[in-house]
This record gives sequence, structure tokens and C-alpha cells, in this order.
Amino acid sequence: MTHHTGLDGMHFVFKERFLILIALFNLLLNKKSSLKLLFLVSVSASSFFTLVRRYLMSFSFFTAWHINEYCVLHM
Repeated sequence: MTHHTGLDGMHFVFKERFLILIALFNLLLNKKSSLKLLFLVSVSASSFFTLVRRYLMSFSFFTAWHINEYCVLHM
């Protein structure tokens, strides 16, 4: 991959993003592909939010336990 600078670089980035958008649009036009994509996105999103929720809950539980343990030991 080459490094582009200045206006040439901006044109390259715009062209690259435009090609990606065209590819996604073509994928969405195909009904079977769009249903598969919708399923994949929904499963990925639900899995991601489940992992984040579990991480945040475990972090808050660990922090609360750690603070309580610290207070008991230093009293």
C-alpha cells in the first residue's frame, strides 16, 4: 500500500471509500445477500453488547469487592 499526500491522497481516500460504498450497495441490492448481512450484523451487534455488558458488570463487581476488601483490611 502506498502513502498518498496532499490532494492526491484525499482523492485516493475518497475514491477508495466510494468503491466500498458501491460494493456495499450492490450487496444490499441482492435480497439473499442483504438478509444474510442483516442477520450477521444483528448477531454481531448482540454478541458485542453482551460482551460489553458482562465486562462492565464484572468490572463494577470487582471494583466494589476490591474497595470493600481494602476498607476492611485498613480499619
